[in-house]
Amino acid sequence: MRSATFDDWMRAVAWTAVHSTYQGVFDMCAYHEAYCTGEYRQYDNFTSCLAYMTTVPDVSVDCPWAPFAGSSKGCKFKHKLLVPFQAKHCYHMGPLTRADGSPNVDPDGKLKCSDAEECPAQTDFVLGEPTGEFLASMNAYDAAIASAYNNPITNLSLDHYKFPKVALPL
Repeated sequence: MRSATFDDWMRAVAWTAVHSTYQGVFDMCAYHEAYCTGEYRQYDNFTSCLAYMTTVPDVSVDCPWAPFAGSSKGCKFKHKLLVPFQAKHCYHMGPLTRADGSPNVDPDGKLKCSDAEECPAQTDFVLGEPTGEFLASMNAYDAAIASAYNNPITNLSLDHYKFPKVALPL
């Protein structure tokens, strides 16, 4: 049996962000609800977050070789993983522009998850399509969560989550 490579790991995480409801966009919005408060809040509520996240491209159109960069679910997912440790990542999970049309930059003046700002040099990495086994495991996980928590998309409760307990540097 072949050992997993770093590229295999990157594919699995990127595919999870795209193909799993409860580990993907739902999870991103739950983290936003838990960690993005006050000036860091990007969406009015969980539902508006979910509505936006479902419109984000699975993979960046301008840099498909970089599944965690540019305007993509993978990039938003990456910042979801960072938001418990630094609240500025809330901005990176938000829309690219604010209501007034200005860029949605973080407190350091950075715009992330933007094709124009963040596409790295092209590499030979190819995300490809997930295997049937991978999709079956994501579908089984999502079905188990939907059943165990009475369809959490329509009955969201952050009490179902075990969020990391960390101090957020501002």
